[in-house]
Amino acid sequence: MPIVWLPPLCALLILVAGIIGLFLQKLLPEPHTTDRSLSMIGAIVGLFSLLLALVLGTLIGSTFGFYSTQKSELETFAARVVQLDLALAEYGPERCRPASS
Repeated sequence: MPIVWLPPLCALLILVAGIIGLFLQKLLPEPHTTDRSLSMIGAIVGLFSLLLALVLGTLIGSTFGFYSTQKSELETFAARVVQLDLALAEYGPERCRPASS
């Protein structure tokens, strides 16, 4: 299975789990649907959201660091190529040809 199908498959799985949860909520006894239970679920959802935000922030930070390093190395390489081109231009095209025997 290609990796491209993984995010839509996860989204579909979460959607199906949510729909099943909505149907199961009607089957729960009354003591399990009190305000105390709902506040506990809200706290768990908040904790889960916080952890996801931390992971996403770490992922974005490491990606930015990698991008910055690659950009810096590419700019350095381009500057050295320009310096080499200027140095070779001083000698002219006749010095760049191999000596003929």
